[in-house]
Amino acid sequence: MMMDAYSVFDIKAGLYGPIVLFPNTLSAIRWFGDVANEKGNAVNRHPSDYMLMQVGQFDDNTGEMVSFTPPKSYGLASTLIEAKPMELPFSMKDVKNGVVEKVEVNQ
Repeated sequence: MMMDAYSVFDIKAGLYGPIVLFPNTLSAIRWFGDVANEKGNAVNRHPSDYMLMQVGQFDDNTGEMVSFTPPKSYGLASTLIEAKPMELPFSMKDVKNGVVEKVEVNQ
């Protein structure tokens, strides 16, 4: 079966990370999004410095690898960071019958 080969490119260091294999691009993007949103790793701390690149394809029946020159870019980690929940200026105790009774605005 042909598998797509990907690597995370560190823009600041100018280096590619280890190759990872996925059956398709959407699986690779989902994985990269998970990495980007996992707190504490370098990709999460500096998402504008890392890019998902498809570097080729690997045939797991023959062991042959085909390299892409140049590699295909699938975007920066920063585009996959999930938005933080919006903080509302009221709490649920201020809602009565579906209407917000009181809102305190801090300026």
